[in-house]
Amino acid sequence: MLDLKMKNFLETQLWQDSIKLYKQSSIIVVKLKHSGYFRLSEQFESSCGSICDNIAEGFGRGGNKELIQFLAIARGSCHECISQVYRIEIVNCISSVERDEYLTKLFDISKQLNGFSAYLQKSELKGVKYKSRNP
Repeated sequence: MLDLKMKNFLETQLWQDSIKLYKQSSIIVVKLKHSGYFRLSEQFESSCGSICDNIAEGFGRGGNKELIQFLAIARGSCHECISQVYRIEIVNCISSVERDEYLTKLFDISKQLNGFSAYLQKSELKGVKYKSRNP
């Protein structure tokens, strides 16, 4: 799951997929704003952004325990997005086909977050901030 040669979050497929989803969410955000759903557009943009931001912040902490904690927060934001996608469909700003496309991407990111967390929990590596302390 995690290539030990990775230097930062930018190199992970997980972060790349989450930032791609954020970019794609901007289309929905514009539709929501044009339809007068300003609060929902802000919530959706924020929770989509929170996924990639928490992955980045977790990596920046330098320890696996902290990274696992931030991956859990990212997973929570991912599930918040899932709920919001259903709400966006209810207000007719996306079709059921678009809903299903977003849900597929969100569930894939959620699975990646789960897998990465499980890998880190089983790993003997503690994180880069502990690297100099280990023989």
